[in-house]
Amino acid sequence: MKFRIPAEWEEHKSTIICWPHQKEDWPGKFSPIPWVYTEIVKHISEGELIRIIVQKENEIKKVRKHFERAHVDLSNIEFIITETDRGWMRDSSPAFVKENDKTIAVKFKFNGWAKYSNWKKDKKIPKVLSKVLEVDLIEAIHNDKEVVLEGGAIDYNGKNTLITTEECLLDEKQQIRNPGFTKNDYEQVFKKFLGIEKVIWLGKG
Repeated sequence: MKFRIPAEWEEHKSTIICWPHQKEDWPGKFSPIPWVYTEIVKHISEGELIRIIVQKENEIKKVRKHFERAHVDLSNIEFIITETDRGWMRDSSPAFVKENDKTIAVKFKFNGWAKYSNWKKDKKIPKVLSKVLEVDLIEAIHNDKEVVLEGGAIDYNGKNTLITTEECLLDEKQQIRNPGFTKNDYEQVFKKFLGIEKVIWLGKG
């Protein structure tokens, strides 16, 4: 089983976002956020399908009103109904890898950045998306434990090289993701589940 995780700039079928709903993520600044997202959707949907997660079915009507006022082309919009704690899809979504021409979703455990207590709904996102997208889902396990990792903690070039930071993944005092994990542990995980051959470790970030 040899995987490759494509770079974010490579051709892809769709972009997935979550419609903003957690006001605590923008304290005192939430009111313009739906319009910011509307502009994001407007631009992305001009070139590709965009899948939008909403909390309840009745929310779709409200979102559509934003889009209609901004003249968004609705033909490139699909809605996914599922509850989330927050809306940061880059962190809670699975990683999508290729095995030859087959797409596979890799589920890493999401635990609210080892900071927030409300993450149980977000943890279910990989399973929901793999079902909607009709792709196989595998779970990242190392030493018999679920591996905690957010998508925003890593970046990759599509050619088996990944970049991350010691501050994010190896800090032993703050926001500990995987207690006891070493660089070697992470590199084994990256190779097995993402096909990574080279890891560039930065200090801070």
